Amino acid sequence: KSILVSGSRDQSVRTWAYTNSSLKNEETFDDMQQPVTCVAAAGNLILAGATDGQLIAWDVRSGNPVLDRELGSSVVACALQPGGRSAVALDETGNLRLWDFRRQCESFRLSVLAGAGSGSLSAAHCFFTDFAEYIVIGGSGHGGCSSVALWDIPSQRELRMWALDDEPSGVQFLVEGRGSVFSFLSVSTAGAAHTFSHG
Repeated sequence: KSILVSGSRDQSVRTWAYTNSSLKNEETFDDMQQPVTCVAAAGNLILAGATDGQLIAWDVRSGNPVLDRELGSSVVACALQPGGRSAVALDETGNLRLWDFRRQCESFRLSVLAGAGSGSLSAAHCFFTDFAEYIVIGGSGHGGCSSVALWDIPSQRELRMWALDDEPSGVQFLVEGRGSVFSFLSVSTAGAAHTFSHG
């Protein structure tokens, strides 16, 4: 069976079972205190962030939270490692954190924005990661132009930033490519799409 996860302004997180002809709400989690801004799912875990900085992960087998943290500002993006060993969340102040569920602790925190940390972005909106080697962060660079930054996890430093256009829009979505070549697609609010590959 295939599962979808949704989060909404009514502060609920829902799991949905779907087929080609049906969609059925399976479970509802209502522990969030403010509107949900992002969700992720992997294995038996569901992760959600909210406008007030609350980040919760639930084990769908028991329905109980396994992680409940306050990040200090709105959570703009989150992800779970396949297999559910780690979670990553990005807040609107540019703090990106990784939690290790096996050790029950925060493994690292990066300040990815210029001014607050060692990054080149002025705003961060989305990311994808392999949870061990790299994080690609989409947002806005100098002057608000759409930009993407590549960070190295082991050294916890930005390797490169690409300014994608001169329009003040910002990257809103990143989609990771699959296969033997490292690739991804970025999309800005102005509608510009850019593809990257490195082999």
